[in-house]
Amino acid sequence: MNAPSNNATIARRKFLTTTAASAAGIAMFDLPTLLGSDDPFLGLPIGIQSYSLRGFGLHDAIRHIQAMGLHYVEFYQKHVPQDIAGENLKALNQLLTTADINIVAHGVWGFNGNHDKNKSIFDKVYHLVKKISINQKFRLITSYVKNGNILDIGCGTGTFLYKFKKNNWKTKGVEPSKIAREKAV
Repeated sequence: MNAPSNNATIARRKFLTTTAASAAGIAMFDLPTLLGSDDPFLGLPIGIQSYSLRGFGLHDAIRHIQAMGLHYVEFYQKHVPQDIAGENLKALNQLLTTADINIVAHGVWGFNGNHDKNKSIFDKVYHLVKKISINQKFRLITSYVKNGNILDIGCGTGTFLYKFKKNNWKTKGVEPSKIAREKAV
């Protein structure tokens, strides 16, 4: 009999069999109930990429996301175009707030060898997600405190604080990065 080595490997078939048996064993029990939780995700921020729901329009996709009990989504361009703005963006924010769904990313974009076009797409999507995220954080904070002072440590370029300042909050930010401070709003 050979002694096990530190570099022991497990055969793929044995790994899959063991994993399947473990999953089946866990599935036999209602884990959230065993742990005393009503949350089937046990507090983990589980979400979905809306590309999985590409056969549905935006409103139906959101209904399916709600039915799954999910609160986080990465949107596919069919559901939320990269150039969404103005009233359409406000309507999307309201729809997501009502549905208790947070957008965490915007993905599934086809990139090619054209660096400038790829950067343009990335920048548009980045700013869209950033704007939605700031609005969601603002709504969360103002659901507890209507007005006051806010301190942001590691405030980057200050866009989060700017949202509060526009709404008559007293703001203060600290940012260690000289590059971010130089780009601050």
